Amino acid sequence: EPVPKYLFRIYCSLWQEFEDHEFSNEEAEKIVGRGDRYSNQSLHYLKKSGWLISKGLKTEDKRKHVNKLVDPMTIIRKIGEAGGKSIVITSKKK
Repeated sequence: EPVPKYLFRIYCSLWQEFEDHEFSNEEAEKIVGRGDRYSNQSLHYLKKSGWLISKGLKTEDKRKHVNKLVDPMTIIRKIGEAGGKSIVITSKKK
C-alpha cells in the first residue's frame, strides 16, 4: 500500500544503499540515522505495508532480523493492480 512521505524517503535511502541485497536492522539504523527505535519502527511499517521482507535469524536473540527491500517496480505494479488499496507481497520460497 502507499506509505507516508517520511517512510518513502527512508525506503529510498535504504534502496540506494542496499538495493536488492539483505541487510540487518543495525545496518539500516546507520542509514536512517535517527536511533534504533525510530529505525526499527520504520522497518516495521515498511514490512507491514509490503515494501520490506523480513525474516528472523535462528540465534539466541530473537530480535535479530535479515531484511530485504521489495523492488520498486514490483511495488508500483502491485499498487496499480490494487487501485491504491492495501497490497501484500510475500517472499518466494527457494
